[in-house]
Amino acid sequence: MKTIKLTLIFLIGMALIGCSGDDSNNSNSSNTSPDVTAESTDVESDTDSTNTAQTDATESTDDQDIQSQETELINLHVPLDAPQNFSIFRTGILDRDVQMNWDAVDKALSYNVYRYDTQLENFVNIASVEATEYLDKFVATNQAQQYYVTAVDELGLEGNTTEIRTVSPFTEPGGTPKVIGPCPATQVDTSGSVQNLSFSC
Repeated sequence: MKTIKLTLIFLIGMALIGCSGDDSNNSNSSNTSPDVTAESTDVESDTDSTNTAQTDATESTDDQDIQSQETELINLHVPLDAPQNFSIFRTGILDRDVQMNWDAVDKALSYNVYRYDTQLENFVNIASVEATEYLDKFVATNQAQQYYVTAVDELGLEGNTTEIRTVSPFTEPGGTPKVIGPCPATQVDTSGSVQNLSFSC
């Protein structure tokens, strides 16, 4: 009888020891798994950061190469010649318009027309045209107007400027055109009873 009891106690003890070992292993396994997952996440994060840095570096290098090429092209750029035979004169009703003409420039895609702005005290671009003429409409007739023109090439860069041309204020029929500043008159066009006088500075 004692032998049977001892045997049962021994078996129960072994069973308890086995269960305790399984719990311990499960506990160790569960404790280890988060660490492995965390390490794996860190590795993936480091890899993504490295790839992003390499991509940014490549894009930065490409941008620098493009800027370098553009700078080299500009440095090698030869400006277009200034349009020749640039002339202006008043026209239209009461001479409110100013007509401009010039010769074509080789390799020019367009031309920029500039007029002096008395408020800004500087020349401003008033038009970009492909033709070799321009009509500035409804210009103030009580003051002189100054203009110049530049040619624009395929890169969008302007060439040399023409000489500045000045047209006099409107003169009443029978009046005398007023000379503006020290500029000598270069063109006189009489249209009816109204005189049109342009000057070259």
